[in-house]
Amino acid sequence: MPSDYNYINRRFVDFTDGGTGIHNISYRPITVSLEAPIGITTTSGQDFFAKIEPVFTGDITSISLKNPGNGYGDENIINYNRQPNITLSSGSGAQLSPIVSSAGIIIGIIVNFGGSGYNSPPEIRTIGAGDGAILTPIIENGVITEVRIIDGGFGYRQVDTVIQVVPTGSGAQFRANITSWSVNYIEKIIQSEKLNPDDGIITSALSVEKGLQYVHGYAGREFRRKVLATSIDIDGNTIYRDDIENDTNSVLYHSPIIGWAYDGHPIYGPYGYADKEGGAVKRLQTSYSLQLKANRPGTAQFPAGIFLEDYSYVGDGDLDIHNGRYCKTPEFPDGIYAYFATINSTPESSGPLNGYKKPLFPYIIGDSYKSKPITYNFERLSNTLFYNINESGWVRYTGHLVSLITTLSILDSYNPMISLRDSLKLRLPVQENWADWILCLLR
Repeated sequence: MPSDYNYINRRFVDFTDGGTGIHNISYRPITVSLEAPIGITTTSGQDFFAKIEPVFTGDITSISLKNPGNGYGDENIINYNRQPNITLSSGSGAQLSPIVSSAGIIIGIIVNFGGSGYNSPPEIRTIGAGDGAILTPIIENGVITEVRIIDGGFGYRQVDTVIQVVPTGSGAQFRANITSWSVNYIEKIIQSEKLNPDDGIITSALSVEKGLQYVHGYAGREFRRKVLATSIDIDGNTIYRDDIENDTNSVLYHSPIIGWAYDGHPIYGPYGYADKEGGAVKRLQTSYSLQLKANRPGTAQFPAGIFLEDYSYVGDGDLDIHNGRYCKTPEFPDGIYAYFATINSTPESSGPLNGYKKPLFPYIIGDSYKSKPITYNFERLSNTLFYNINESGWVRYTGHLVSLITTLSILDSYNPMISLRDSLKLRLPVQENWADWILCLLR
């Protein structure tokens, strides 16, 4: 079987892992051969076959990086990156001298120095009074060994004719994509012991008009004291208790919905069914693990976990890469995709979370949503800055979520905010002061 059989017939092999070391994968070199009868009767000890070398010109579209290197910045200053000076090596240093006849024709080229690094034939230019010379360099191992005269031209003079060697290609500019590190602000606040008792964080709002905003990066402790986990007693009745009691109780209740993601999926607290079909309840485990990268800044200056890049998805937990799963929940007995807040298995013994279970990366939602985000959530008109809720006639529904879902199922259509029917008696006026009601949704 020919060595290029699989390539010609487009038969490919799948890589099962990245392997180790440096892998060089390249196409076979492009060669050109000329096959024709030789017009002499003997070729003994002589080579009359034409030698053709293909010349490639065009744009540089990509670069294969064999070794990423290091030190392009200061490891004590985050993302202080210094761009390297990237140059292309296409040969340099060759020096040639012409021999011009009395008739003004170039009859020979002297190679004073063959240069080095020529990976493709350079352009040979003649500078002087004459015109029409065509010169072709011969390269061996990156060095110009001779120059063949295809056409000697005319009108040249020995005293002012100069040969210039111009490497192929010019004008390419590059910018290196140097590794940057993203600060994990939740871990930074916890490690610096600047965490508020209610786990809130003050940060800049998305709109200038709002100034600062008070948010939560995970399911806070005080918040979990105010939302109710559920279970079923022996008589089939739903029973409730604070979700945070799951952290210290051996009998676990299913966590409630604590918010909705921008792609429309519900977000639950840390506890869900051990089996996706239901049954016993357990603390659902994240599938992300703390794995420090080899080229990471030192942990003496930047402790483990302080960067988002310190974590990798390894798939050994209950949740997928988005920090969710398809499963049944008390509110969705037929199943739904849901995100879950994630916490540690044991309480902290010191620090601002002393006695509480520490939230674990990615806290609520992974690096991406499971579904396509709903565009309305990103529109300017989707917030109270452009909509007066007090004068809208909207009401807040405070009944059981299952009843609300049943109501929605019989409505012809509904908007992101729901105007409830008069048959729903449990009503509460909506206020623009959301401080006591915000279910902090990440992303």
